[in-house]
Amino acid sequence: MLALALLSVVLVSLTGLMYQVQRHARSSGLVASRSAAAMNAAAWAQAIPFDSIPGLVGWAAEDTIGELVSRRYMSYETSGSWRIMTIVVNPEGNSQTLVRPETLTVVRAKAISTAPLKVR
Repeated sequence: MLALALLSVVLVSLTGLMYQVQRHARSSGLVASRSAAAMNAAAWAQAIPFDSIPGLVGWAAEDTIGELVSRRYMSYETSGSWRIMTIVVNPEGNSQTLVRPETLTVVRAKAISTAPLKVR
């Protein structure tokens, strides 16, 4: 009888511990997915043609990476021949309570034309 009581106490303790491990593992997975979404947004920002940046300001459609559902917001400011883009990867739905938004700053410069036959 004592062995059964001791076994039940140990199993109840392990249940609480396993719940915490599962919660931290899920949170860690969402943070990794947020990092992947941030890298995806940075690659997207580098691939945009320089003259197309003003037309892409605002919210983008939802994107899913792993368990993370997020939306991307982009704004920019111009400084000479530079465009400084600010991109926010904002978690949506259930992910919103577990993961904070990620903010990226991408600086782009207008490409200099080096065409050899261009007449000025």
